[in-house]
Amino acid sequence: MFLDIIGILLTILIVSPKYSGQVFSICIIANLLDIFAAMVFNSQITEVISGGIFSSINYYGGNIVVPYFSPLVLILIGLGLKSKDTVTFWDFINPIATYKRPWPYLFCKVGIARILILYFLGK
Repeated sequence: MFLDIIGILLTILIVSPKYSGQVFSICIIANLLDIFAAMVFNSQITEVISGGIFSSINYYGGNIVVPYFSPLVLILIGLGLKSKDTVTFWDFINPIATYKRPWPYLFCKVGIARILILYFLGK
């Protein structure tokens, strides 16, 4: 397992520097979900690079579900934790926005950012 400090710092800057501890812990949860998903889908893990939203896991097998499983679970956790209070779109994409309950929005932001990185970088 390799640790990409630059990727983690960029993740904190992209998602929310105000809640850096929470974003870091969500990134750890996402990496654990990646490893568990690879184990469940019977993929042999060769390398794990922990870099926040830029994390990658190299494995044998061509299962397309493994890279997208963790971000989808993060989004579902965020939607499950969300209460009835609403946040505007600008506050959602604003990295320095303040929330009453930041956990649901941070889970969703990290999940969406990981899906976008997977889509644009092609991994």
